[in-house]
Amino acid sequence: MAVFPTLTVTPSIEGWGEELAQDPTIRTQLDGGYILTRARFTRIPKKWKVKYGLLTPGDKATIEAFETTVQGGAGIFSWTSPAGLITYSVRFAGPIMFTMRESPNWWDAEFILEQV
Repeated sequence: MAVFPTLTVTPSIEGWGEELAQDPTIRTQLDGGYILTRARFTRIPKKWKVKYGLLTPGDKATIEAFETTVQGGAGIFSWTSPAGLITYSVRFAGPIMFTMRESPNWWDAEFILEQV
């Protein structure tokens, strides 16, 4: 299994997000106004919004090459969450968004990972 590359910067706290990948609850409204609920499945995967700021062109190239290696969201890879240092098996939930800062020498990268 591929491993997310080590970069020269750590993810930004600003823009960081962690949540359930989907709500596992099934709700049924009854005639009396009551609502019955139950879990749709037992395992509840997570997803993370990750943002890196001030990436060098080398770091940007590393992330782009990795995205190509895992074929975007098709491949599974190991990623260690900086919040808790737990390693998860994840995939990209969509394409990586790169934004140029002031000059071509600095980039921001933003992407969403989903647990598999």
